[in-house]
Amino acid sequence: MNLDDVAGMQRIDKSGMLEAVARFPRQMEDAVARGEGIPVDFSFQGTELVICGMGGSAIGGEMLRFLLAPYAELPVMVNRSYSLPSFADENTLVVAISYSGDTQETLSCFRQAVERGCTVMAVSSGGALRDMASRAHLYLPVPAGMQPRAALAYLLFPLLGVLEKLEVAPPLGQRTAVDTIRELSAAVAPQVPASSNRAKQMALSLTGPVLIYGADVMAAAATRWRQQLNENAEMAAFDFTLPEANHNELMAWSRSPLDGATCILLRSPDDHPQIRRRLDFLQKTYAEQAQVMEVMTRGDSPLARLMYAVHLGDWVSVYAALARDIDPSPVPLIQELKRFLQERD
Repeated sequence: MNLDDVAGMQRIDKSGMLEAVARFPRQMEDAVARGEGIPVDFSFQGTELVICGMGGSAIGGEMLRFLLAPYAELPVMVNRSYSLPSFADENTLVVAISYSGDTQETLSCFRQAVERGCTVMAVSSGGALRDMASRAHLYLPVPAGMQPRAALAYLLFPLLGVLEKLEVAPPLGQRTAVDTIRELSAAVAPQVPASSNRAKQMALSLTGPVLIYGADVMAAAATRWRQQLNENAEMAAFDFTLPEANHNELMAWSRSPLDGATCILLRSPDDHPQIRRRLDFLQKTYAEQAQVMEVMTRGDSPLARLMYAVHLGDWVSVYAALARDIDPSPVPLIQELKRFLQERD
């Protein structure tokens, strides 16, 4: 597929993922406003925050974990499991996130949180989680009709607004982050030709496995890139967190080169000086065996820079799908697994 053929891309993109990505700046703006307008009539003076979710519903929690790490006075854990950690009790704030409202693992954790007397919040567009929401301290409704991975702003920003009101999170500059993403989206939109469109150029360069690297909050962005390439483009992609990956994954390159691999290094002005040096080393070393691309994120805050990396990756994943004549929305194997599990419940 010629990525400059907008009409042709739209014919392949039967469910409108391109338009969903293009709407992300407006979605962000609306989601921020929703968070600002949510009344919070309870307080939280506990000792930890546990965010429960899976897949596209969990990535917002992963982003919050990294964003809050430099500021929050309580630990933040993302729980991708059927069970709450044993420490979760009346001193724990549990946030259950499931876009559909029917995610097995998240529903299981929600029930346990209520039973243990945790302070509980629920986020969904409907389903069983909405039906049980009367048992929560606060329910955050999300607009229905989207793929979970396309609803990121609604799964992240209203929750962030509530956490600010509970004084669990400091103000992180949500409004200015919207401006950053609006500028990026205009620069990589479908109407912008590949000759001057960074997202299209990156997508067209992906011919084999993709490995994405990031540190701190960029590690959450790397996870999002991997998820989006997996689901939208049906590509083998893997994310690695620095500096941890340098203590193990690095050695795989000494004897096991990956044919056609691309390494994407996500950089931020917030990176620790040693992280910058590590990324420099990876750029030099991996370029001997693979294609290496670097993304220097932009924005006035860690949140804006995170969203810059995320939004660019979303565009790249959709363009990578369309370049290979793949409709980026359907996830048939995931649906097959869900049916398989339901048959045995």
